[in-house]
Amino acid sequence: MRAGTLTATLHRGTTLASVNCDWAVSKWMQVALYAAIILFSNVCLGLFNSVHADTTAAAPTASAPIDQNSPLKDIMKQVGVDFKAIAQSYKDATQTDANVARANELVDLFTLAAQRTPDTITQKPPAQQPAALQDYQTQMKAMLALCQNLVTALQSKDQNAIGGVLNQMNDGRKKGHDEFKPDNNS
Repeated sequence: MRAGTLTATLHRGTTLASVNCDWAVSKWMQVALYAAIILFSNVCLGLFNSVHADTTAAAPTASAPIDQNSPLKDIMKQVGVDFKAIAQSYKDATQTDANVARANELVDLFTLAAQRTPDTITQKPPAQQPAALQDYQTQMKAMLALCQNLVTALQSKDQNAIGGVLNQMNDGRKKGHDEFKPDNNS
């Protein structure tokens, strides 16, 4: 029999729990206490990891909700999130409903984006702004039509049609970024 401290050290060296034994305990009692500490530590670690995983999973979409007052930059960031999610999951039949909802959100986002004027246009000489704004509006209307086509393609579950619309949208994205996205904006 001996007195001392039992410590459970788990998760990369972090001490999660310890029990001071100021009384003499048998070797079997020490083993039982140590097992209880490990069990308790694993339960706490499991709870921490599940809470941590839930928090980190929500991080990419944790930005403020998009509304009528949202700046173009925030709108387009959400467009990118939705577009990427659809592109990565459209072949998974279990994601069809979620992707249709995302595509409908893209319709709403491009409707809002069409109501904005990019900074690159407002920084042009006043004589060039009307033509640039007209070009921007035309591209936003084209993207809006592609989003509506995407909704239809997703509802029909035609992977070839979905892929084709996504490719057209990606081409439109590149063209729009080349013309209207500020160089210092990622």
